[in-house]
Amino acid sequence: MLVGASTLKAQRVWFDRKKNSLNATGEGVYLGKYSGKEQLVAVYASGSYEIIPFDWNYHFSPDLLDLKFLTPKLVVSVECFDNVKKDQFVKSIPLAEATAGRYDFVPRRTNLEVRKVDWS
Repeated sequence: MLVGASTLKAQRVWFDRKKNSLNATGEGVYLGKYSGKEQLVAVYASGSYEIIPFDWNYHFSPDLLDLKFLTPKLVVSVECFDNVKKDQFVKSIPLAEATAGRYDFVPRRTNLEVRKVDWS
């Protein structure tokens, strides 16, 4: 065994929308297994996404649209609607080299509304 290697099994993780928090009790939507090094990707209705180091105590913003574990080839696509032009478009963001932090994928203070999130 490697020195410093974890001997614990990966823990199953759920997201509880009512509390906007993670849990291991099976409440909410199943996200996957956490083994000690994974990060999360959160997409918000405000037009931003966030790369978050895993933390059982993290509480997500109420405008959270979707949440997923970050994987090397993950791409997030968001469907946006322009309330002035009455037009919609899709923006895709590859997350392969993403680092922890919060990023805007649509400009702030615009007439854009994020309507749908898709992962590939």
